[in-house]
Amino acid sequence: MKQVFISYSHDSDEHREKVLLFSNLLIDWGGINSHIDQYHEYENLNWVTWMYQKIEQAEFILIVCTEKYYQKTVDGIRSNGKGVKSEIESILTLIYDNVDKKIFPVIFNREDVAFIPTPIRGKTHFLLSEEKEIEKLYKIITNQVDKIKPDLKEDIKKIPDGKKKQ
Repeated sequence: MKQVFISYSHDSDEHREKVLLFSNLLIDWGGINSHIDQYHEYENLNWVTWMYQKIEQAEFILIVCTEKYYQKTVDGIRSNGKGVKSEIESILTLIYDNVDKKIFPVIFNREDVAFIPTPIRGKTHFLLSEEKEIEKLYKIITNQVDKIKPDLKEDIKKIPDGKKKQ
């Protein structure tokens, strides 16, 4: 069972619902235990401890990039919660320490590619409004390789020089 942590900002109720539906989809397709705070919002948790534990346990970290998420990571804009700032600090530490975690930016809207934080901007990102993109991400997480590189060969193929013999 692959452990996935989804980091996102609470931009709006609609955005929270999209994140919840995406997380549920990953779980419904099987082989993935996806972690988001919404599954525990009525529990009396220490959110900082919960977040650190889930990031540590995760094999994959998906960052839902939006303008508000970007502002909270780059500008440190104060909001009702400090979750994004704490999460991105932990994630950036993992990147800096070269910890073997698979970190992928994900976006719901094509224009949100501009809001992928700089330290992860060069990573492959996935557009969650496209089912093929979700399927590709799912295949990566569940290790379903569909293109296999052929075995390397030591022998060099002999190619004729093209000259005709007379």
